[in-house]
Amino acid sequence: MVHFWGMIDLLQWRTLPRHPDLWVKHHELRKAVFVDEKGWGVPSFDGLEYDEYDTPSAVYMLSHENGEVLGCQRLLRCSQPYFMKDHFPDSVTEMPLPDTDRHWEASRFTIRQDISREAQAKVMGEICAAGIEFGLAHGIESYIYFTPADLFAVVSSYLPVELRTIGPEIDLSGEKNVAVESMNTLEGLRGLRELFGLPDDVLEPQTVREAA
Repeated sequence: MVHFWGMIDLLQWRTLPRHPDLWVKHHELRKAVFVDEKGWGVPSFDGLEYDEYDTPSAVYMLSHENGEVLGCQRLLRCSQPYFMKDHFPDSVTEMPLPDTDRHWEASRFTIRQDISREAQAKVMGEICAAGIEFGLAHGIESYIYFTPADLFAVVSSYLPVELRTIGPEIDLSGEKNVAVESMNTLEGLRGLRELFGLPDDVLEPQTVREAA
């Protein structure tokens, strides 16, 4: 078993040799979800989805088991180019568009749909907790990201994380989305650990230190 409960891998370009197969499979998962299922007009080649934000400055969170990627998320520094600022700057009206490393953009969050709902919930909790652990370790105050408006209404009702919309609904590839800010707090992390039955540390301390 490659993955054990309570751990998740962080990858950057410099650390890809640790898990080259998982790196490829995470791009395959993105292709299956964002291109094949959602029909997004984003690049793909040889069964792999990618875009201009897959760069050395990005940090990837991969949840995996038995050599298969179950879920993933990409984190981008707001001091570097990021999707929301470059393509939809008018989507953020409740705060200045971030331009420092105190705020990062989260994107390409997805979970495999051919696993049980219980497993999907665990993967979601694992990735969310990993994001906060990483944020607290590196002085990241919050993440901003787009999410379907109807999904935000559901998730914000039960996740013990400080969330707020930061702009009006917009159309992304035919789907109503809204820009959201998610705060990185110890209280939110503790709430996620309790809700999803997570251990004290989802991320390996060494990988947290090496990333970013």
